[in-house]
Amino acid sequence: MPSLFFHRFRRITYSTAYLPEIDGLRFLAIFCVVLIMHISHYMDTKFFNHSLERSGGFWSDFIYEGGNGVPLFFVLSGFLLSMPFARSVFLQDKKVSLRNYFIRRLMRLEPPYIIALLLLFAGHVWIVKQYTFTALLPHLLASVFYLHGWIYHSFSPILPVAWSLEVEVQFYILAPLFCMIFRIRQHLIRRMMMLVIILVSAVYWFDIWTLGHVFMYLHYFFCGLLLADLYCSQVQLFKKEWWSWWVGMVALTGFLMMPSIHHLAGYLLKVVCMFLLVHTVLS
Repeated sequence: MPSLFFHRFRRITYSTAYLPEIDGLRFLAIFCVVLIMHISHYMDTKFFNHSLERSGGFWSDFIYEGGNGVPLFFVLSGFLLSMPFARSVFLQDKKVSLRNYFIRRLMRLEPPYIIALLLLFAGHVWIVKQYTFTALLPHLLASVFYLHGWIYHSFSPILPVAWSLEVEVQFYILAPLFCMIFRIRQHLIRRMMMLVIILVSAVYWFDIWTLGHVFMYLHYFFCGLLLADLYCSQVQLFKKEWWSWWVGMVALTGFLMMPSIHHLAGYLLKVVCMFLLVHTVLS
């Protein structure tokens, strides 16, 4: 009976087989962003007058580390969006229709996103009266087409958190191009190329605090591509189940607790922890 109850809330997928583990990882990412980052920041603002954030110590790092839930989302997006392309190449699955691929992305994102933008736009203009209609309208149009970051080089005043969605959409557009790397037949060369891209991108963009774009987070998306490669090729880095369990627990601990702000070694290890966490969960 409980399984039937929860089955009603199962998310329906069409392009790939349903993986409940991915929803668990999504929850972890949401938990980090909402509870660790935003709620901790809110409590620090309300009760501690920003003293925790300004301390520069453990609690300051802990609050900011919660933002790593967003890169974890990027890793999962890289995995899920590249899976149909990986299956087509490695498992001789049906060829991906780019027309259907882009229509699906459009129909899945646009309706709720535009509704949210319109409601918030109306609230800013006519309820809170923080902006005038003419002043905020250009920002609305830029946000609708996911171009606010490119045009204004700042967060959207209507929906600031939409910057990550703009990055996602940029990856949606470029994913078919990135996935052409799967056509390299030599698996060692192919995976080494992905590892080089991950390493170079992570080092190059480390500690650069500007408004994000897809290339700034390319190492996370390519972690997802490498995970899809290993998954479709049925490669398990840790053959024994108990090894996989322990590595997964260490990766989870490192993802949650390892300091990576302003520490390159910690930042690179955090990327490794995200990769190993997803890999062991899917194994």
